[in-house]
Amino acid sequence: MTPKKPKTTPKTSAAKTVVKTQEDKDYEQRKAKAHLSPDISATGVVKAYSSEPELDHLELVNVMRDCNKAVAGGDMRRVEAMLLGQAHALQSMFANLAWRAKQQTGLPQIQTIMGLALKAQSQCRATLQTLSDVKHPKQATFIKQANIASQQQVNNGTHPPDADSSVTNTPAREAKPLHQNELLEDASHETKIIGMDSGTARQTIGADTHVETLGTLDRGAHG
Repeated sequence: MTPKKPKTTPKTSAAKTVVKTQEDKDYEQRKAKAHLSPDISATGVVKAYSSEPELDHLELVNVMRDCNKAVAGGDMRRVEAMLLGQAHALQSMFANLAWRAKQQTGLPQIQTIMGLALKAQSQCRATLQTLSDVKHPKQATFIKQANIASQQQVNNGTHPPDADSSVTNTPAREAKPLHQNELLEDASHETKIIGMDSGTARQTIGADTHVETLGTLDRGAHG
């Protein structure tokens, strides 16, 4: 019995290298730019969430580009109207959720729905704040010099004196020498009197010999 020959798989040709022409590269680049375009991306989202699914996509892109050109030119009316509309929508969401939370009886349901209501209220406040910033943009203030020290000397427009100048600058206030407090002397007792107690023991004053000792006084006899 002769052994069977192993089956051989037919050799496939090597993978063909696809060489793109310059026209193909330009097409791919235009397609990538279209997917990254803010106008086309926003239009796709608008169409997905719109109640009219049959809107023409190309017309939406054209309208979106016109709006962007108006904003770039400084016309912010559409932006202001958009923010105000969003604030009204968020206010409606807050009112509806707050009313639904009041109808609940369980504490977890009340906390969940009321939390959503407060988030809508917070977003409404943030939207109105953004609208106020758009209507009244903050002006930048440039301060040339700010003195924030409690005691500070600022010399504006002065130059240091030349080294070879013959004029010497005298200080505005000369330092006065400090003198020690002078001691007062008492000539009668030959002691020194100072303004405060130094803490040292003083010399005892001698007895006055001109004063004699008094005799014994009988208080009963003299009344």
